[in-house]
Amino acid sequence: MAAVIPQGQFHIANPDRKCVLATSIIKYFEKSIAEIVRFAKRIPGFTDLPMDDQANLIRGKIRTNDRQFIQT
Repeated sequence: MAAVIPQGQFHIANPDRKCVLATSIIKYFEKSIAEIVRFAKRIPGFTDLPMDDQANLIRGKIRTNDRQFIQT
């Protein structure tokens, strides 16, 4: 007898749903990162900083958002 997987729910036995879930998560983070970068570029003086410093500041913000996303 085969297990019945409720429609619309993620289950490891269904790789298509696993792929859809992963794609959704990736799109969410891509959008969030793009918003953070756009915001940072509007901060006066941000684009005058060396590229490494800009990247480190953005990475710090992204890590903070990741923790909030995971905890909620």
